[in-house]
Parts: sequence; C-alpha cells; structure tokens
Amino acid sequence: MLDWSARRGRSEWKPADEKAFQAWLAGDPKRLAALTQWEEWEEGQPPPTEPIPPEAIAMLRRQLARDKADASARQSPLGSFASFRPRALRPGVALTALVMVAASAALLGWQNWQARPVYTAAFDAPDGQPNDVRLPDGSRLRLDAATHLEVHYYRQRREISLRDGRVAFTVRTDAERPFDVLAGPLRMQTPGARFAVRHTPALPGKDGVQVSVEQGHVGVARRNDDVAADPAVVLVGGQQVASDRQGHLGPVTALSPAS
Repeated sequence: MLDWSARRGRSEWKPADEKAFQAWLAGDPKRLAALTQWEEWEEGQPPPTEPIPPEAIAMLRRQLARDKADASARQSPLGSFASFRPRALRPGVALTALVMVAASAALLGWQNWQARPVYTAAFDAPDGQPNDVRLPDGSRLRLDAATHLEVHYYRQRREISLRDGRVAFTVRTDAERPFDVLAGPLRMQTPGARFAVRHTPALPGKDGVQVSVEQGHVGVARRNDDVAADPAVVLVGGQQVASDRQGHLGPVTALSPAS
C-alpha cells in the first residue's frame, strides 16, 4: 500500500501504472479504504476513528472509475495527462459519502425509535366478570364481560385495539398524544373524553361498531382514513353513532339517559 502511495506521487506515472493500480484495488475492497485513510493522514488530516462504511467505499470506487474515464478521454497522443492524480478529489467524496451514510442511519434510527411502543399490554374480561383497568397515564378502562383488547402507548400517540366486547373509556386529556381506539372497520380518536365502544362481530344484527360519548368529543372515521384530518363525524357529549360490519355509519342520535 505504501509503495502505491509513493509511486502515484511521481510525475512519471503512466497509464499502464494506473491500470496495474486499479487491478490491485480490485483485488480486495478493503485496500481502497486503507489507502484513503493513509493518504489523508499523510496530508495532515486526522485518521478516522472508525473504518469507512461499505457504502462510502462503493461511492469512492465509482468516483475513481469516473476519474479514470475522464482522464482517458482527455489524454493526448503525447501523454500530457500521464501525471493525472484523481486522489485529490477523494477526501471530499469520502466526506460526502460518510455524511450521507451517517444521515441515513440517524433518520432510520429516529424512525425506529418513534415507532417503538413505550408500553404494551393485553387485557380481557372473562364471561360474567367485568374488569377495571388503570393505564400508566391515568386513563381508566372498564371492560364488560367477554371483552378482549390490547394497549399500545407510543411517544406520540396512545392506541387501543378492541378485538371484541364493550369498553367504557375515561381518557385523561393529553393534546400532545391523541387517544385512538381501533374497533372493527372504525377508528375513534380523542385528546380526552368519557365514551364507550361496543364491537361484537359475532352477534348477528350487532356485528358493527357503536360509539357513545358521555363527555368531551370523539372523532369517528373509517379505519384506513385520517381521522384527525377528516373525521366522518365528531360526536360530543350525549351523542352516539353506529356502523355496519363494513364501516358505513348510520345517523348520529341522542344518547338516552338510561344508557
């Protein structure tokens, strides 16, 4: 490696030397990274504390090939371009590649961090035995008999997946983390409210979803729609709505005092 670095600095560098040098680089992908680090150190730049990532090495190799092609295109019959040294461009290319790789890794890490739940739990109520649940943020759930659900709290939202049954929610208000309930074809969302959701897909005639609001407001939309941006309906205290199995909503009606 040191021999190549020294020879490439001489004025008598010939196209044949460049061809041999390229063959030497192709023999081991690690050679380009090692040579680049040595030459940057030799020019007074501090050597990197970590090896160059494979993505950066691939970018460097492509740049070197382009430099070689440009040199061949501009070379005169007298060999006036025999002293061409593409390595002067490589430190900047290496820096750009490293920055791109680091930025991509940081973005991916941030997305994974955002998508990872901070709290997960599953709750159910056996037949004939309701279950009262208190969640980490202070919200309370009352599960009716034969109810099954899962809780997933993320850094930017709170989510309940109601598989079947009926639940009464008392949601602690948090405008920064909306509270979502997924039930059958519907998604309900609120910053904080008292409401109930019934989802009983196994019961003929009651296989849709019913939402009843006692206090606050709750947006209701199809599960695949953006309920925050365009809810199909917004229920307030004293209102209810029901859907069929496909998620088609019926009219909004008043909640009877008995219910």
